[in-house]
Amino acid sequence: MTFHPYLRLAWLLGIAVGVFVTPWPVAAVLIPVNVGLALSAGAPTSALLRTLRKLSVFGFFLLLTFALLPDKDAGDGVWIGLGAWGVTAYPSGAAIAGQMFLRLLCVVYASTAARATGDPADVTRALRGLGVPSRVALAMDATLGLLESAPGGGRRGGGGGRGRNRDGKPLREKVQRYWRAVREADSEMLVSPLRASIARAEARLQEEHPDVEPDVVRDAAVIAGVAGVMLGLKWLKTLPGLPVAPGHKNAVMLPLYILGGELTATPFGATACGLTMGVLAFLTGDGRYGVFEIPKHVVPGLIVDLLHPIVRRLPRSVPLYAAFGTVLAVGRLAADLSVAFALGVPKSFYAWIGGISVTHLAAGGLSGFVSVVLLGAVDTLREIPADDEADPWERA
Repeated sequence: MTFHPYLRLAWLLGIAVGVFVTPWPVAAVLIPVNVGLALSAGAPTSALLRTLRKLSVFGFFLLLTFALLPDKDAGDGVWIGLGAWGVTAYPSGAAIAGQMFLRLLCVVYASTAARATGDPADVTRALRGLGVPSRVALAMDATLGLLESAPGGGRRGGGGGRGRNRDGKPLREKVQRYWRAVREADSEMLVSPLRASIARAEARLQEEHPDVEPDVVRDAAVIAGVAGVMLGLKWLKTLPGLPVAPGHKNAVMLPLYILGGELTATPFGATACGLTMGVLAFLTGDGRYGVFEIPKHVVPGLIVDLLHPIVRRLPRSVPLYAAFGTVLAVGRLAADLSVAFALGVPKSFYAWIGGISVTHLAAGGLSGFVSVVLLGAVDTLREIPADDEADPWERA
């Protein structure tokens, strides 16, 4: 079962807005509708169950917040415990948390249905028809092409199991090589994946869009290359999202926004990288919150475009970029919490999860080491040989 790209976009956007302004039973009814659409289009049941499992962690925090730290109008509580030990729970608060979880699950499953009921590349073409900048639309097409042509494709399930890469090598080994390159300022090790990704994207765009101006092709290739590397960092996903070390990927991903802004000639190049990455994270299912993945990637790019022109005038140093990375991490975390804001959670929720922000900020600070090394290789990345096709991670 397939649907026109514009119809899929309209369906997704309508649900993303509608479920938050209509009574909660609407979301409860639309969940099985979206599940049915996804299944009829060939989406695997395991993927839908995996989405539910991931969201259940967020739902658990919602439940604890509303049931144990309610608003003043929560009504009477119920004492749960043995003797003098226990807590007061508020059933009305738990019910509100359940309604919010249903709304979020409905939007995410609508995202799954939108991806499954047609070619994801068609959605990017529809976005271009709706006024999305050509560089971004072309970058989305090019990135999807990179993912589809990569060994094992760009879909989930291509790994060799937890803790191992597609080639069967331990992920720990690759992580150790990466950080050894950072420690030794080995820029070649770090930029090789990006160089190969940009070269493939540029060759693809030149072949498929010969009528597009070279500078547009170049910027689109850079954006696609950065987004492709971000999406390809599956070897770093060795930890679950919450509550273990959330935000640990900031140490690697935040410098890529900075590099994307440096390598693109168009204004707001880092924002374009973030927009591309956010939309593709949604389209490929590489995220927990469906369309809410988009602002999580756009905000760091926008901060880079606004502040990095000032930061780059200062002497380049690890402390400087560690501080800048922390600012980017704050922006990314704030955008990530937009899910909670959209759901209307009480202020106590933000206090409850405040502790997990430590790893987000710490990883942002660590990104300064990577940023300094990558920025030292900007000139070499501006001259990229078209035949750089090998898998750079296998050379190390």
